[in-house]
Amino acid sequence: ADITGVDATTNRYIGIYEVDSNNKVVSFKLIILTAGDIKVPAPVTAPTLPASPSPGTGPNTTKVTTPVGAGNHLVTKVSSTLIPTPNVGDAAPTGAGVTNPYTPGADITDVDATTNRYIGIYEVDSNNKVVSFKLIILTAGDIKVPAPVT
Repeated sequence: ADITGVDATTNRYIGIYEVDSNNKVVSFKLIILTAGDIKVPAPVTAPTLPASPSPGTGPNTTKVTTPVGAGNHLVTKVSSTLIPTPNVGDAAPTGAGVTNPYTPGADITDVDATTNRYIGIYEVDSNNKVVSFKLIILTAGDIKVPAPVT
């Protein structure tokens, strides 16, 4: 039968005991697992987060609204290139263009409908691991444009 909860670094020791009818140990074997001994599940693509954009309050901003599960929070990433869909359990993004945590409905700055038009919105757990994701490709109607200068 399958033995669950094992991995190749922490929970890698298995003791196999042979016992007699009086529950006395007759023989013992210690097995130290390696990565090759463990079946690793295939990655699961993150499910789609029901998120929608709307114009922000400041120039060149947008905002996103979406529900967030209990104990989870949102992370946004603004990019000039497509953002690939992560797998469940992947680490939240870091670096330039990332807001962690993101408050639903808050302005996301430095966006436009031609260059920085890709927003990845990630729902992550308390360990910053991806739970769900949505790629939003902004259009002009999703962005608060600056007032024309007269």
